[in-house]
Amino acid sequence: MPKSAGGQSGRRGAPGAKATEDASAAMQVLFGENFHAARIKYGLTQQDIEALTGIKQAYISQIEGGRQNPTLATVRSTTHRRIQPANK
Repeated sequence: MPKSAGGQSGRRGAPGAKATEDASAAMQVLFGENFHAARIKYGLTQQDIEALTGIKQAYISQIEGGRQNPTLATVRSTTHRRIQPANK
């Protein structure tokens, strides 16, 4: 199919696709905000989470900032461990 001036093919996306993308992005940001709030509530740093779960601090930062959408396996690894505040 020929591309239009905007670089896209002449076909339109599926009905509701834009709304689905917007909702998905909003949920990603909301998840990151809630993850951040929970981490702060328990007095943990991103480095503490990395030490407890093996998830890299940079990835945790991206999740909290709504720039990454964690996999279910990542979410499970943070919730199935007994996460306690670090001894400081």
